[in-house]
Amino acid sequence: MKPQQILNKLAKYNEVQKVELSSEEPIKVEFALADNLAAYAKGVSKYKSEGDALAAELKKAKDALLKLANLGWNIADDAASDLVKFEKAAKELGIDPNSNPDYKAASAAFQEYNRLSKEYIAITKK
Repeated sequence: MKPQQILNKLAKYNEVQKVELSSEEPIKVEFALADNLAAYAKGVSKYKSEGDALAAELKKAKDALLKLANLGWNIADDAASDLVKFEKAAKELGIDPNSNPDYKAASAAFQEYNRLSKEYIAITKK
């Protein structure tokens, strides 16, 4: 076979064939990224429902923590009042109130109620 004949045969195989599209047949084009796009749209509702559920739980927890903080303030107020009364009575008798272990424990508890209540309220504001 002559070189020209070989080149002609190769040219036949390399020819680009023209394809005519009829307007009656719809063309469907699919992209691999289309699946990702569909997943985003489907995923947002699950994301929202999980977020809403957690937000509701967080609100309940914050409300409960705020109630606890208010309870702590009330207990601290009662303790402060009783501590002042005890201190006054002890001084009238010439006794150092700090010599009484219950007074010392109640005084420390008063400080702790105040500290915890402040901490709990700070958490609810975050």
